[in-house]
Amino acid sequence: MSFDKQHALTVLSFWQQTEFFNTLDLKKLLPEGDDGALQFTTKELQNNPSCLPWFNRDKIHLAGDKYHPDKAYSYTLYLGLFNRSEFAEQANLYFKKSAGHYLADSDNNEDWNQRRDDQGVTCCAKIKLNCNAELQLDSLEMSTAPWALGKLLKGQIDQLNKDDFDDEVKTFTEELHKIDASARHLKKEAQTNTAFTNFELFEILKLLSSWAGFEPQKTRFALIVQLKTESKGPYPAKKLPLTDHTVAQFKGFSEFVKNTHIKADKSAETEVTAGDNDIPILNSFFIDDITRAICLIKKDKLDLTSPLSKFLTVNPRYNADLLTKEGESLVKQKLAIKNTPLGRWPDNKAHTMSLMQQFSINTIEKHIGAGGLYSVNGPPGTGKTTMLRDIIADNMVKRAKVLAGLKLAKSAFSATKKINVAGEIVEVKALIPELSGYEMLVVSSNNTAVENITKELPQVKALGDDFLELGYLKPVAQKIAAQVLDKEKPKHLLALSK
Repeated sequence: MSFDKQHALTVLSFWQQTEFFNTLDLKKLLPEGDDGALQFTTKELQNNPSCLPWFNRDKIHLAGDKYHPDKAYSYTLYLGLFNRSEFAEQANLYFKKSAGHYLADSDNNEDWNQRRDDQGVTCCAKIKLNCNAELQLDSLEMSTAPWALGKLLKGQIDQLNKDDFDDEVKTFTEELHKIDASARHLKKEAQTNTAFTNFELFEILKLLSSWAGFEPQKTRFALIVQLKTESKGPYPAKKLPLTDHTVAQFKGFSEFVKNTHIKADKSAETEVTAGDNDIPILNSFFIDDITRAICLIKKDKLDLTSPLSKFLTVNPRYNADLLTKEGESLVKQKLAIKNTPLGRWPDNKAHTMSLMQQFSINTIEKHIGAGGLYSVNGPPGTGKTTMLRDIIADNMVKRAKVLAGLKLAKSAFSATKKINVAGEIVEVKALIPELSGYEMLVVSSNNTAVENITKELPQVKALGDDFLELGYLKPVAQKIAAQVLDKEKPKHLLALSK
């Protein structure tokens, strides 16, 4: 196996550019989706400046049965709405005949139609309003997707990188602050409340279109407002008036924003200039991480024993096909008693691991012990996530063996260290090196089963009938859990030795 720096950068660059075109699906916020959201058409917003729910609180009833005008809410605005299918359609226009032929063939390909997942609506950005419907500038989140499509349509696909995105987002936020500051100035002159209005909204939508570099086709809605109940807000919540005088003040608002030079407040300026990564990316978990990986590789600082390095290896080593005679021999070898971990999750005796689950468990340590990478593939419901319990159990048994070899409890600790916790210096005892390295981080971008398993591990229902009497450190576990859960007292918790 060898690590090719240029190959790694090419792979990561392609992966990052692909991530740029990811879109956030807003189907749960549409009328046929979940409760808690209101949708507005362009015509409605243009014809009725008072249609927004903080001006017309009767609108709140439309968000669902549990939403009431007297309750206090904060709001999330989804801005720059467009159809997710526009990516294929606009790309078709750009690539003309070659892409058109490919897309036409793709339309008849059932597998492609299932994988393309481009139905529904997405957005360019989202931003929050507080209980007083005031714009919270530091809550802005931006999608890379419309920006990436704009670059594609301009023939600037090579400029799809995080640095360029950050630079253009910074320019956008500066203009956004200017719009907000201009609106606050006019509201102050009109001696009215500071609630967000349609006038700022349309300026921001124009700014988003200019920033993205493409003009979306008409969508069903121009704005989605998601409501969040605020228990500490006033009750009954007061209606915010939008007077004719205020509306008159905002006539010619576009020209006012363009021709005036009103500075945003100092806190807002700090938000704009604090750093490139201040604005969260709305549509991808991975872009920032890929950017960091690219920087490490360019500086020759990537750990060559890391899983990422193994993933980017040019010529990875392949094991035998398990469906061949050679593979069958390998399976038998790995399932030998000497290769079976000493730890097993205390589940029902009838619920043992399947042959291939046990093969994976027995094989995994050799691959990842020194920082490698191990992949387990299989259809949903075949027990991939369930394997985690046995892997965790084996990890705990290994650490318990180290603990059992210590003569005194204090032998588990080395020197005292001072650390800063929330501004307070506290002293902690550090574990000896022999007891470190057993930590596990379980993460998933879209698998709730992973989260559920980690939540269920400390609970008695995760145990088999033969292990229900295990109660080591149970009182301590219940006491700690009670502090975390406040009023909800845990009835069945189990603490395993650490």
